Amino acid sequence: MKQGLVFVSHSGAGDRIRIISARLATKLERKRYEEGIDEEA
Repeated sequence: MKQGLVFVSHSGAGDRIRIISARLATKLERKRYEEGIDEEA
């Protein structure tokens, strides 16, 4: 199975969460995510 980072847009109302969209993250989004993970460690 191929692994990848997914960008998800969602909306919450009450006790429900609705997924608006889901797609593979771009190279820039992946880089920003990975840099943020490094800062928290």
